[in-house]
Amino acid sequence: DYDLLLTPTVPVPPFPVEQNYPTEIGGRKLDNYTTWFAPAFIVSLVALPAASVPAGMTSSGLPVGIQIIGPRCSEARILACAKLIAELNPIGRPPQAA
Repeated sequence: DYDLLLTPTVPVPPFPVEQNYPTEIGGRKLDNYTTWFAPAFIVSLVALPAASVPAGMTSSGLPVGIQIIGPRCSEARILACAKLIAELNPIGRPPQAA
């Protein structure tokens, strides 16, 4: 009954590059490595088209994404939504390392 489903791409903000993966989310310890990115790959397992697009920044200036999921054969609608989100929330280029 819905045209699209919008969800966070992953449930955590970007973490330091030296950290392999987050060990907890919201104070809850993760069981394994894949738990933190499961929302992104579960959509693919059920063969639904999806796209992820930058949607804004954290309070510390790091990018966060939104996942756009649609019914089968809705790729054009998903891409149009992704374009709109990107245009409404331009995040620009990351700051250059010193």
